[in-house]
Amino acid sequence: MPFFERAFLQAVDVEFVARASYGSIAREMLVGNLVGGVLPWEIFVSEVLALPGQRNQWTAAFFSDPSPTELILQTHIQKALCQDPASPARKIPARLQIGIESRSSLTRHQFTEWLNTLELSPRPEIVFKFLPMDQRLQGMPAQALDGFIARSPWGVIAEEQKLGSIVREFPTKGVSQRLVTVCHKDIGACERFCNESALGKLVEARGTISDPANFEDAAMRMGGSGKPHIPLDFLKKAARTHGHPAPARDVRADVAEVTRELLYLHKLSMLPPQVSPTEQTARLISPAS
Repeated sequence: MPFFERAFLQAVDVEFVARASYGSIAREMLVGNLVGGVLPWEIFVSEVLALPGQRNQWTAAFFSDPSPTELILQTHIQKALCQDPASPARKIPARLQIGIESRSSLTRHQFTEWLNTLELSPRPEIVFKFLPMDQRLQGMPAQALDGFIARSPWGVIAEEQKLGSIVREFPTKGVSQRLVTVCHKDIGACERFCNESALGKLVEARGTISDPANFEDAAMRMGGSGKPHIPLDFLKKAARTHGHPAPARDVRADVAEVTRELLYLHKLSMLPPQVSPTEQTARLISPAS
């Protein structure tokens, strides 16, 4: 939502549009329909940066922490997994089908880490299905999914629609995503968008939208940017549940920061072989000093 705060939009003079999935953002960036995007770092690296001819095309403006992760499961499955291991009534499903955003997404690791904290015997087989947000919602009542992982407030929306139950103990730390804001080097707005001033305005915007009137103003603008549309009431509920993000969540994508993020993906074996976790790679996509 801070990207739709009025003063930030005026400062960067960029139009933001909503898309149904991160994959569609990446594809439209590659064919030139979008001159940039806000998407998880690992998805940008795997689905854009790793492709031929893309290494010199993009500048990373800044990294941001996304809204908290919500895991929602079919209610009977949530109860079975989180039940007392000693309970004789516990019936662990043999197989779990979990919807996530992308094959490249770190949410796979996040779910696996959480599952490893549970005492499960036998351990269920995990099948990940890579679906846009609307199809994850549709998959729950159709019994095509046992659950899905998404950013708040999509879990709140699913629970309100009685599609399942949110797992309150699901960790939002540890193996976690970062969003990267990137723009094409050839657009005139790139230099303005990737400087310290734009980052400062984004940090200010996070504070500004804590005011209810500014929150609604940004939500209205975001709602008009395309689909999927998130109703204002759900955004308000998510803000009450998780709180407003702290300013420190946004940092400039300088060479040191990009190098750290490349090494993090390399450590998790999530870095494509076409991309080296080196300072030289970082310099190709970092803003000019």
